[in-house]
Amino acid sequence: MGPDGEEEEEEEAGSEDSEDRKKGEDEDEDDDDDDDGFGDISIGANIMMALVALCSLSFFLGIGSYVFTRFETWRFFDAFYFCFITLTTIGFGDMVPSE
Repeated sequence: MGPDGEEEEEEEAGSEDSEDRKKGEDEDEDDDDDDDGFGDISIGANIMMALVALCSLSFFLGIGSYVFTRFETWRFFDAFYFCFITLTTIGFGDMVPSE
């Protein structure tokens, strides 16, 4: 056949290799979904983690508020507001502790 026939065979082989690579990549992506490690955690564990996070946040806000009511002339709500704004990094600047 000549050079034209040989080139066609090489092109066909190249297209088969690229199809095999695409299939292999798809299989790898499917495997990654199974290995994320979060499939074993139940909804109860997620709720428990959320409750622990909320309790921890409340604890830190409460302790900070108590400290500011002792050392500043702020009411508890004002101190709680200041701690919340500070810990969430909003920082309005409307309340500033005295030096």
